[in-house]
Amino acid sequence: MPAGSATTASDTGSRPASAPAAKGTTGGKTGSGDKPCFRPEGYDHFLELASTEVDQGDTRVNFTEVSCTYDPADEQNVTYTAVRKGSALIHAGAEVQVVGDTGNPRTVPAGWLVDHKPPNTPYFYYRADAQGRITAMQEIYHP
Repeated sequence: MPAGSATTASDTGSRPASAPAAKGTTGGKTGSGDKPCFRPEGYDHFLELASTEVDQGDTRVNFTEVSCTYDPADEQNVTYTAVRKGSALIHAGAEVQVVGDTGNPRTVPAGWLVDHKPPNTPYFYYRADAQGRITAMQEIYHP
């Protein structure tokens, strides 16, 4: 199912409900019939991770906020379009999930992103608090 599909955990077997099965592209034109991609409950944004660094003991992510659409006639056609570049601290207790080739998520400490490349894609769902700190990130699965 693409990120745009409204699925439940029972629909996706071992994949998380939010896991799209489409490969993403960056930029490009979106068709007039394209639909917004699905976001898990509580996640309001998509980002493309550029880099992660330690900033005075805190983990900082540098990213491009992106919008996400898919073509309902070809659910493998997912397009990420840059909205703005940004940088944010990751809240100390933030939940960061990455997925491997199997699509099974695992939770890692925010600092893991400093020394490791996400195993699947640089695209994440994320949510932030009122101060703009990221409180949760979940890698989007593209097999």
